[in-house]
Amino acid sequence: MRVFSLTPGSELKRIVKVLYREAIIWRSLSHENILPLVGIDAGSQSPCPCILVSPWMDNGNVNDYVRSQALSNQQVVQLLREVSCALGYLHDRQIVHGDIRGGNILVDENGHAKLMDFGLAFASEMTQSTVASGSPRWMAPELHDPKSFGLASGVKLPPTDVYGFAFTCLEVYTGQRPFPELSEISALIAVIAGQRPDRPSAEECGRFFSDRFWCLLEKCWSHQPEARPSSQDVCATMTALLTYESDIAMQVSEQNIPETRLTAFIPPEQIPSPDLSDAVTITSKLPMDTFLPYSDTYKGELFNKFGQRTSVTCRAMRLYARGPSEVVLIGQVIKREVLFWPQLAHVNVVPFLGTCNIDTHLSFVYPFYELGTLGAYIRNYPKADRQSLLRDVAQGMAFIHSQNLVHGDLTPDSVLVDDTKTARLFNFGFTGVEGDRTPTPLRAIRYMAPETYGIDPRGVPVPHHRMKASDVYAFGILAYTVLMGRVPWPRLTELQVFARIFHGERPENPDGRIPLSLWKLIQNCWAEDPYARPTMSAIVQQLNTNTRSSLSRWRQSLF
Repeated sequence: MRVFSLTPGSELKRIVKVLYREAIIWRSLSHENILPLVGIDAGSQSPCPCILVSPWMDNGNVNDYVRSQALSNQQVVQLLREVSCALGYLHDRQIVHGDIRGGNILVDENGHAKLMDFGLAFASEMTQSTVASGSPRWMAPELHDPKSFGLASGVKLPPTDVYGFAFTCLEVYTGQRPFPELSEISALIAVIAGQRPDRPSAEECGRFFSDRFWCLLEKCWSHQPEARPSSQDVCATMTALLTYESDIAMQVSEQNIPETRLTAFIPPEQIPSPDLSDAVTITSKLPMDTFLPYSDTYKGELFNKFGQRTSVTCRAMRLYARGPSEVVLIGQVIKREVLFWPQLAHVNVVPFLGTCNIDTHLSFVYPFYELGTLGAYIRNYPKADRQSLLRDVAQGMAFIHSQNLVHGDLTPDSVLVDDTKTARLFNFGFTGVEGDRTPTPLRAIRYMAPETYGIDPRGVPVPHHRMKASDVYAFGILAYTVLMGRVPWPRLTELQVFARIFHGERPENPDGRIPLSLWKLIQNCWAEDPYARPTMSAIVQQLNTNTRSSLSRWRQSLF
């Protein structure tokens, strides 16, 4: 039972109003990861005229539960994933929780998370207040200092919940509140100034933050609200963490986490040349990339023998042993990059310039492109020539297929856009020779062809070999994403998308926004039968013959 204590001078009517408002919102919610409201007690057990009644949870809140149980990293991530799904449910209903933190997450008898305490929840169009309310250490900077964000008052919107979720993940993992070394006011000042916690080591918190997980937290607590992912995207990424990663629970008391060098997988004589270590100067570290999770990426300057300078990207493969199976997987990814990338010279492939050493870590060097990935480019430049970009991607893929290779991981984040606005393929860690039967893990589910899942609709394992047709399927999904400006089924989790694709469903073309000629091409690309899909060469030819009027009609429908 949730009871408000009445102190002298309490505004009884205001408190009752707040409780009833919470009860109205709470009672309307029905989700497996939201604590249900049993009912309201009129105050028979308390002077307070309104008592909210909910099921009792012996396990207490999520912080108590994680401290008392020997949970693996995977189990903790599952709990936090359930919280993110609850947030996605709330935000779908235009409700902002307003106070996401470990103390407001209970754990039931089956070990499932239950989000509670809707006293600060609001319908998102009614979230303005003149006083910031909530738990300061978990609150987004725009709630503390709205004027700096161009706001007249603190506005609680879904991004503020996403920010709080990131700090809740940190709290649950470390067992400490955010900024534990700072006083309340010092923590508040730090948040407003844009400071964020450093990534704790396993020795500090007893758990290992994977690169993918930490990258997600950094995005969620971005200083600018618009830079944060949606709660639906967070839920999908949390689901992917469970899908992509092995159980990486590593208690410090059991073992230290040894770092593995790139040279552990590649003999020195097989490292591609040239060695640019003496010619490259590192200037800054770039944000961690979710799709290149085993690396640190740097921006640098490459000087040639004439003293001319070129901006480059240096990707240092910093690896941690998280178990034998993952070490083997990472080794395969690195070997494939080294084996195939230097051989791929084409205008629509990111050129491999060489290698360099960064703090003894061997790194791949390639040009730095300010416009970033294809996914980022179409978000930042909505009026970009998307059909031209798709043609670039198709030409690059046709070249790769002409080398009897399968890319194996084609997504908008495996494509960079150079300074001339030309799309170029990269990320060859899953590239292989057509017909190769080496198993590959599930990665970007939305872009993976059904035959690559390795199981049939009954769940029975089936053999699979690399096929160019699987790349064609991925190109169809990529084309849909580029033309629509969003991924297929954006509100569904990766596992929900997996189920839909597995049973033959495909995205729709709402209101005919994609021109008919392109829509038919996309549908052919994701045909259920791999042998019914067109070749990449045929796709290039069709994209070259599409009329400009078709593209013009698409632009008018999109904007």
